[in-house]
Amino acid sequence: MGYERAGFDVVGVDLKPQPNYPFPFVQADALDWLEEWVLSGHDRFDAIHASPPCQKHVKGLSAMNKSIGRDYNHLDLIPQTRSLLLELGIPYVIENVVGSQLHNPIRICGSSFGLDRLFECSGMKLRRR
Repeated sequence: MGYERAGFDVVGVDLKPQPNYPFPFVQADALDWLEEWVLSGHDRFDAIHASPPCQKHVKGLSAMNKSIGRDYNHLDLIPQTRSLLLELGIPYVIENVVGSQLHNPIRICGSSFGLDRLFECSGMKLRRR
């Protein structure tokens, strides 16, 4: 919603249906769709905000899955997402959980609204305190 309020046209892409999503929505694999859409010469985006699945980096999730009989290894799609975004050459943000392998992330903690996330931003250089 913040991007829309800042004047951007927003398009969402996800594997799962998002019936309450307030903007145009495409149900597809985001990496496949983005690669096909943008790299094939369609309209380019001004910026991309990507949120790859975070299960690989959720502390204790693998141990919990094993304790209930699930032996499933979640994929880490951050490197593949970053590679495609770098190839596109436009501003991007990758959002993920604390513990994920983002490059020089900014951490936003908002306990009042249940947020503790890392954000990797292209082209942004911040000095750390």
